[in-house]
Amino acid sequence: MTVDPYAPPKSDPGATAEARKPSFALRTSIVLAILGVAVFWIPGTYVFAHRGSAVSNTAESMLGMGAIASISAHLVGIGIMFAAPRGKRIPGVLANALPLLILAALMALGASVPDQA
Repeated sequence: MTVDPYAPPKSDPGATAEARKPSFALRTSIVLAILGVAVFWIPGTYVFAHRGSAVSNTAESMLGMGAIASISAHLVGIGIMFAAPRGKRIPGVLANALPLLILAALMALGASVPDQA
């Protein structure tokens, strides 16, 4: 099928295209990415800053629970992006995948460092 270049236009060329509605899935994914980063780094900063002194078991368990909550938030944020329109998926996936990869790298690095006891 070919297009007739001499046919009159079917729409008004001066009219602007309708703006896309904001994606609820994208906003939710970005909020989950921010929440996932905050849930890990707030207790993580405390534990890492006080590493030389005595860190309570409560602080370390909060860091562990924060890591699990952060991983869960990022994975749900990536999963929610499947409900977003096709053109708006990449920002939400990147916002969740990059901190998740950094968290995985930190956990792998922490597991590979020998204990200094």
